[in-house]
Amino acid sequence: MVVSAKISSKKCISCIENSSLAPNAFCNVVVDGSVSRPGSYTVPVGTLLKKIVRKSKPSLFADLHFLDLEQRVSQDLVLHIEELKEIEILVRKEGKCLRFRVPVKTRFCDLKTFSELSSDFSHPAFKSRRALKPFEIIDLSLE
Repeated sequence: MVVSAKISSKKCISCIENSSLAPNAFCNVVVDGSVSRPGSYTVPVGTLLKKIVRKSKPSLFADLHFLDLEQRVSQDLVLHIEELKEIEILVRKEGKCLRFRVPVKTRFCDLKTFSELSSDFSHPAFKSRRALKPFEIIDLSLE
């Protein structure tokens, strides 16, 4: 059964405003720090935090570990995203996996300072000046 009625636009707007389904439930989320697009984002209540963080374009070295990205926003929020101080890398060598924590922006050639890798200094990887990425895996068994 379909019911149609003629209602004035003023009455219709007041019905929507008084309804629990009113579309005016928004939160203001301010994001700054280690992101490419800092600023204020107005989002509907219930938006996932990961959606807002994704919009702000976090840098490669943004520290997102402290955030629960599956959390839903229910009120105004200020997010300051810090930059990582150090990153973790893995080095495969002779069937072993060595784990290192190094400062952000450490380069391949800087790994020569680790005594655990001293026997591999001639490896081509140590000639590269490229910065290491978080959780990068370096395989020294490959030439």
